[in-house]
Amino acid sequence: MRRSDTSIKTERLWLRQIDETDAEAIVALRSDENVYKYFFNPVALTLDDHRHWYDEQYIKTDSRIDWIALDDETGVFIGVYGVKTNYAGSVEVSYITKMEHQGKGYAREAVNAIIDWAHSKWHIESFQVNIHRLNTGSL
Repeated sequence: MRRSDTSIKTERLWLRQIDETDAEAIVALRSDENVYKYFFNPVALTLDDHRHWYDEQYIKTDSRIDWIALDDETGVFIGVYGVKTNYAGSVEVSYITKMEHQGKGYAREAVNAIIDWAHSKWHIESFQVNIHRLNTGSL
């Protein structure tokens, strides 16, 4: 169940809020060793882990929104992007792009749109992204 109808359109992407039907795609992405090796807690995600997080945490809070990014023309799954409010009125921006879509500017496009959205909707002025020191593409 989607908490709201929060969606964002960019030049190439459609970002729509995640829902329970996205579990398998999210778990497949978050279980790719080439992706999660850059997490600060580098472990694969299970379907049960994701469903528990979604049911017990995600849908019960309004301080976090995660979007599935799809190619606006083809509907191909590009990645998962999100924002989570932190202390003192700032938000943490997160992103995971599928390996085959990395290096094409999708993360920059999605993150810029999410920052614009958070600034407009939540009146956020301060943004934070935590990047693993070995993730040279993101650095």
